[in-house]
Amino acid sequence: MGSCCSTCGCVFLEPESRVPCPKCGSETRTFQLHLEGQVQFHGKLVACKPPTGANTLPPLEKRANDSLTLTAREAVVAHGQGEGTEAIRLSDDQAQSVAADLLMDGTSNLAIRGKGRRGEEGVKKVCEILIARLNQGGACWSEPKDLTGPEQGVDYEAHDGTKILKIQVTRAIQDQELWMRLAKAGERTKQYQTADEAADELRDAIKAKEKIPPGQRKEITLALDATETPGQVFQLVVKSFQGRHGSWSRRLGFGTIWVVGPIAELTFRLDLDPME
Repeated sequence: MGSCCSTCGCVFLEPESRVPCPKCGSETRTFQLHLEGQVQFHGKLVACKPPTGANTLPPLEKRANDSLTLTAREAVVAHGQGEGTEAIRLSDDQAQSVAADLLMDGTSNLAIRGKGRRGEEGVKKVCEILIARLNQGGACWSEPKDLTGPEQGVDYEAHDGTKILKIQVTRAIQDQELWMRLAKAGERTKQYQTADEAADELRDAIKAKEKIPPGQRKEITLALDATETPGQVFQLVVKSFQGRHGSWSRRLGFGTIWVVGPIAELTFRLDLDPME
């Protein structure tokens, strides 16, 4: 089992006590375990981590010929894909559990249990996940730093040499009723009839940022936070957005626009022109 920096992806030998990453200074780690072999079985594979005192969600069940990835950091994230289906389960250290399912008929379901984040809670984690995704592509962005001083329309900054990454985070789902009811009742569900409907909600989240003056947008990387609503990062939803809204979002003039899932591998750029 090897370890690497969760922020920049740097792999290095680490003593028994954790030390800062020699490349970016982060102390977060991702541990990777690779197993090889052959196995045949009948039944199901279940990925579920019920937090203490919280209601449990339906376990993620995948057939042997489906693909499944399981990631554990501050949260346990299980992502499975089958033929025409996709499922994500999330259980974090804040006693929140999330289940998102894309069904064969194109509908998708989201169920959240536990208190949702408030205000700026979790914004840094969203930036860390985005930076990890960018660094997987060969960049070397540092750990995100909170900005002080007057409001600049930017939540966090990161550096790669002389380059500066300015990130603004907004929720991928702007439905205020969902978040208010979650805060009050501790659970909420949402359903989309089609992937296009879910993709249109991403479009609405971006449209809410059109108030940013065009001259400032090119300096901003817009991050749509889907860490609590991972149904927004299903492949079918992302492809629907790119195909129908990619060119429009690119013309808005932001540096780049991303939808950020609970892990870097579920984080995707949205402002792509399908004709390129």
